[in-house]
Amino acid sequence: MKVYGFIPARAGSKSIPLKNIKSINGKPLLQWSIDTANASQLIDEVVVATDSNFITHAVTGETTFERSKESATDEASSEIVLMEFAASIGLNDLVVFIQATSPLTTPFELDQGIDMVLNQDYDTALSVVRQKRFIWSLEGSPDYDLNARPRRQDWAGFFVETGAFYVSTAKDILEHKCRLSGKIGMVECDPKTYLEIDEPEDWGIIEQLLKQQHEQSYHNSTST
Repeated sequence: MKVYGFIPARAGSKSIPLKNIKSINGKPLLQWSIDTANASQLIDEVVVATDSNFITHAVTGETTFERSKESATDEASSEIVLMEFAASIGLNDLVVFIQATSPLTTPFELDQGIDMVLNQDYDTALSVVRQKRFIWSLEGSPDYDLNARPRRQDWAGFFVETGAFYVSTAKDILEHKCRLSGKIGMVECDPKTYLEIDEPEDWGIIEQLLKQQHEQSYHNSTST
């Protein structure tokens, strides 16, 4: 079995043109996810799937996978390129699908998800964050008893899928045509990893968080 860190990165972003190779806090957005995957203790090889020569040239030194035109359209789901890649590797190989637009993900969080599938009897795993917010339906009804509103400190909250990463075998991706199947494990991640870059206004927020993350990492390394 081989563990692949798989990062789809197409060229056709409309909200932020070529955002995957646009510099954020000193390096291309895509490079943050590549570096995180390379820092994992359990990922054997990092693969960038792209339809762009610009992106291919920007990730020299990494393995690239040429995704089809069908998988790189605005309407295409990530399952298409996941299935294309899964068909090119061994059925028992593990695919760690990492979102290039979620640069705050850590190697430790990736390894937690991989370990769930390798050693903890889960078929697939995904990243989640804990939320303590009340949800209201479009019809105006809450998900709690209005006469017994829970206090935040007394409430466990709920988990929200972040989309930052998913872990599955090639076999399960091909069989179920889905990134998640079977017994699913949840990796509870740092709340800030809920943020991803989809719109221009997201850029500045995440850039500031990356700076803070870097400063904290530097402080920890110099104080030990």
